[in-house]
Amino acid sequence: MVDSGRKSSTDSLLAPATPYGEEYLAKTMSQKETYQGNGEPIRNSVGSQRNSISSDHFSDDDDENIVMGYSADVSLELGIKRTPTILDRIQSRYSFFNEKLHSQRKSLVWTFLTVYFIMAFFVISIFSIYWGSMYGRDGRVRNLKMLVVIEDDIVINGTQPVVGDFFQQLLTNNKQTRPLGDWRVYNSSTLTELKSDKGRTTEEEIIYQIHHQNFWSSIWVKPNSSYNYVQALESSDPSLFNTSIVTIYETGRDFTNVPAYVTPQIRKIESIWLAQQPTILGQLFNNTFFNMNKETFKIVSTPWNFDWDDLIPFTDPVLVAPSQVGLIYIIIMTFFQVGFFADTHKKVAQEFHLKPLHYVMYRYFSACMTYLVLSLAYCFVTLAFQVDFTKAFGRAGFVVFWMSSFLTMFVVGFANEIMGMFFIMVYPSLVGFWLLFWVISNIAPTFAPLALSPEFFRYGYAMPLHNSYDITKVIFFNTYKGGLGRNYGILAAWVVLLSAAFPFVLKIFGNFMRKQMAAAQQQQTLPPPSPPPAQDSQNTSSGTDLEK
Repeated sequence: MVDSGRKSSTDSLLAPATPYGEEYLAKTMSQKETYQGNGEPIRNSVGSQRNSISSDHFSDDDDENIVMGYSADVSLELGIKRTPTILDRIQSRYSFFNEKLHSQRKSLVWTFLTVYFIMAFFVISIFSIYWGSMYGRDGRVRNLKMLVVIEDDIVINGTQPVVGDFFQQLLTNNKQTRPLGDWRVYNSSTLTELKSDKGRTTEEEIIYQIHHQNFWSSIWVKPNSSYNYVQALESSDPSLFNTSIVTIYETGRDFTNVPAYVTPQIRKIESIWLAQQPTILGQLFNNTFFNMNKETFKIVSTPWNFDWDDLIPFTDPVLVAPSQVGLIYIIIMTFFQVGFFADTHKKVAQEFHLKPLHYVMYRYFSACMTYLVLSLAYCFVTLAFQVDFTKAFGRAGFVVFWMSSFLTMFVVGFANEIMGMFFIMVYPSLVGFWLLFWVISNIAPTFAPLALSPEFFRYGYAMPLHNSYDITKVIFFNTYKGGLGRNYGILAAWVVLLSAAFPFVLKIFGNFMRKQMAAAQQQQTLPPPSPPPAQDSQNTSSGTDLEK
């Protein structure tokens, strides 16, 4: 029960000042129970006095003030703390432009400016790599090596080799055609210098040079082209000359850039030839008379077009996915797997208590298994869309593609893991920019001939995606296999380099994480700061004033 002395004191305070109305007190103070230390319920003393108080002596404001004061007094006596109301919490909030937040606003502005600077710096730096690989590309078409073989270079029965002479003048040190390519002109006598096998015919030699990627394309003016044209007019047989000028190339060598930069240059040469054809062929008619019949007129009026021979045509659009875009996805997939297995590796490191060497071996083995499974799934997607794997290696083509994809994933994935750990230690927010850099630095020198890019991009010869791209073209298009040794060798060198660096980075990262965990545990053991007694002070002052 409440102490009787306390009750009398309260009654003596309330009675003379304001007798409470019965109905008012019944709504506010009745049936309120608190508990003593022994758990027995007691009732507020105000409830026992409410019948003796009249409501005629107080206004509504007086009623509220006295009840609130008395409630604070009882709460103080029984150890009950007042819970802040929603109004209290709202009134304790500040406006964003409050003077008390000046230093916080200044710090916030500097934080935003710093982050903006960092992001803008990396966006400009990284994206400039890709933009730079394309800048001025049309002006570098002159770097593409083109083979020109002119065998119409002798006089036969008084017929001058006007066709051969025209192409000789057009493609040798000519300002009009120099920007269209690096034209390497050979005739019947100088062609022997080019041949590595004297037993090959001219056509076989041209095909050999194109397939071995010594030249991007070729223009071949066949022997006796001018004389054969005259014979076609005399005999009214167009078959004698209509394949006299042949261009040979391989679209499969680079199925996006050959149609974009190589064949258009040949077509420009063809257009120049067709525009000058009446004048050039007119030289053949100066001292020659023909029986102009229907067939002869048809030959004269027919344009002498080039005969186009694409040794490796691009016929399956699905190949764009595994040959180009798929290589980008390989980098992204290996980046995602780092996040998927982060908690698993952390659990093994903390709970298995492995020896350092065994933990490193576990990380190697788990990475190999992960890349093996991911590369197999990647290859199954290509197989599901009926891509032909047999062009270069027969039935083993799928396995070759799988192992090549696995090797590529291992290289780019291990680089992602190493750099991911590095940036977590330095500045975790930069991990995303690492992914951008790793993708762009690989594709910038890969998806375009390096001859069309500035010399800076020659670093692409050492990049994993550039070599994987060359391997993919061999598998799907049966392009020249002579570069496979270099391609696989560079990928293997990346594997050795990253495998050697991984244990050291892993050790440094482990020490860093242990320090982080120790600091976190130490922070948890510190005693929490005591709350400010502002609210209790208000309650105490209210109770004291009431007693007074």
